[in-house]
Amino acid sequence: MNENNTARIFVLFLFFVIITMTFSCIVGSAVVENSSDHSKTQVLIYLVGSDLESKSGDATADIIEASDSYGNTNSKVLDVLIAFGGANKQGWEGMKIATMEEINRDLQDGTIGNGNNYEYSDPTADMGNSASLAKFLDFARTNRPSDRTILIISDHGNSYQGIGFDENTDNGLLLPDLEKGLNQGGLKFDPIIFDACLMGSVEVSQSVSPYSRYILASEEIQRGSFDYEKIIAPLAKNPEEDTLTLTKDIGATYISRETTSPIVRTVSIIDVSKVQAINEGLDSLGEKLLPVIQTEEGRRDIEKAYNDAIHLGISEGDKGTSVDLVSLLTNIEKKRPELSSDLKSVIALVEEAVVYKNNNKYSKDVSGISIASPDVLTPADYEKYGESIKIGPHWDEFFRSLLSTSTDSFSVSDSSSYDTALNPGSNSESDNVKTEASRKFELSQPSFIKKGNGTYSLVDPYDDASVYSTYYIVNGSNLLSIGSVPATPDQKGLYKIPEWDGRWFFLADTTRKINPILLDMEYDSTTIGGFDTFYSWIDINDKSEVNNASLVTFVNKKKDKPEMVISPYYETDSGDYLFGDSLDSFGKNWEVTSFTNRYNLTTMKKDEASLGNMVASSNSRVKYGILPDGTYASGLVAYYDIENELLNTEFRQITIKNGVVVNKTTIRL
Repeated sequence: MNENNTARIFVLFLFFVIITMTFSCIVGSAVVENSSDHSKTQVLIYLVGSDLESKSGDATADIIEASDSYGNTNSKVLDVLIAFGGANKQGWEGMKIATMEEINRDLQDGTIGNGNNYEYSDPTADMGNSASLAKFLDFARTNRPSDRTILIISDHGNSYQGIGFDENTDNGLLLPDLEKGLNQGGLKFDPIIFDACLMGSVEVSQSVSPYSRYILASEEIQRGSFDYEKIIAPLAKNPEEDTLTLTKDIGATYISRETTSPIVRTVSIIDVSKVQAINEGLDSLGEKLLPVIQTEEGRRDIEKAYNDAIHLGISEGDKGTSVDLVSLLTNIEKKRPELSSDLKSVIALVEEAVVYKNNNKYSKDVSGISIASPDVLTPADYEKYGESIKIGPHWDEFFRSLLSTSTDSFSVSDSSSYDTALNPGSNSESDNVKTEASRKFELSQPSFIKKGNGTYSLVDPYDDASVYSTYYIVNGSNLLSIGSVPATPDQKGLYKIPEWDGRWFFLADTTRKINPILLDMEYDSTTIGGFDTFYSWIDINDKSEVNNASLVTFVNKKKDKPEMVISPYYETDSGDYLFGDSLDSFGKNWEVTSFTNRYNLTTMKKDEASLGNMVASSNSRVKYGILPDGTYASGLVAYYDIENELLNTEFRQITIKNGVVVNKTTIRL
């Protein structure tokens, strides 16, 4: 063969190679695009079982719901990947990652976690660690790519205190851990769904804003999970289901889901891309609020605004993790109308960010976004949560200043006369000077002044006090609170100690003849549906462990038919509160102890005391009727800022004997 022919053959060979490589690249690209591992939509579920699984099997129920809804769906259409673990239960140690096909095989015996064929399994993994979340997300990104990824994180949650508490390690994902896990996972989500309590907050929204535009969450304690059938089934039918349509349907189903008890439910969709504007508005507002709280009157105004705002995540007394943001801003405006323009501007930003909200009839009228409350925070706590709780330099300085000046005390008013209460028996000029100084000091708190005929005016220097009719059991010099309701003044603005027929709320068994126990029924608010909401504080001993719980009672106009729900919570080693699923009733032979505040009028101190205990059953209910035999008192109390209260010293005392009121008298304590 001559050199010319050889050259021609070589050129033809090169041409063939180039054409072949080009064709291969085109085909290869098409193969990647239509790979069996490349789904239209993917749902990633990070399911931390915790005690919700070990005690109630809630996580397993969610997995079964997802599995039933998925059925035989093609993973190229919808891919569902679940990371589960974090519960003190066999098969739930560490973390496992499973496809829906693996979940279906695992469920053949009705038990999750006892299989041996998963995409990934590490019995030492800590699901309360950012590394585990990052591992799950990175695994999905690397091995099962998709056009669109939805992330669901399910477990206990508590706003800025975090989410995903591994029962075996007692670790949880604080917001910086959550953000780190999302960042290292390398994915963007559309949307992020928080199937957990109290995650509809400014703090959560700003933490996840780089990774999703929308979140679906509740700013209240979540009562039961979202309906996984409403998540999986629509996507299996249409993997390109619009995000807002999908999440609105999930939220609406959650709100309307039938229950046998009066469960509070609220949900919202937040456009987290707009939270930065809210933060900037709050920061500008904080700059104007800081000089306000540097005066005593201004501090009282702002503390009053926090007191009157809607509290969320109530764990003990009237303390809540967060307050509803619009409720807070509205109450600040009532006290500081000169800031109305700034406040309305931030409220408008909140309303723009909340693209959907829904509440049921047992809910307060919340706006969809909450923000940290000073009630349960100390300055040390504030630093502990770090950047996750901070909004902007001016707002942060305002909030820290508010924390550093909050107090915890109560006082008793001498209602005989205002002047003698200030400085009894003063005559000298020097005494008069002291009186003026004392008067200025005493004006910093309200005082009840007797006006005759059993009526009292409230001297309220800053117009910030809320007056309640309050009820006690009398035990020597101790008053043990058994509840309160808002007091209404007459047309002259005077308050009167309530007449009392001896009827109030208590916990009784409807089928067994056992002694009832008193409850400290503290009024909280009136719901959208017109129910008065009361909180009581109890312990439940179910023979395996003792749990704290709030007993939430909803009262309609017929007070003989109150409805109740039991909301257990517990405190982690790090001091954070976690909320479990609500209970319709007590279990068999559970020992219930009722707690209250005890006021010692000799030492002028307040502490916690027990109102009694009983062995409860599923038939134990809150009743309204004549109280057990004993001595009781009704009076007036003014709450005037965070944790501060003023008792009037005059009370109406009654004695109940054999179920009948046998004595009524007015006394001073």
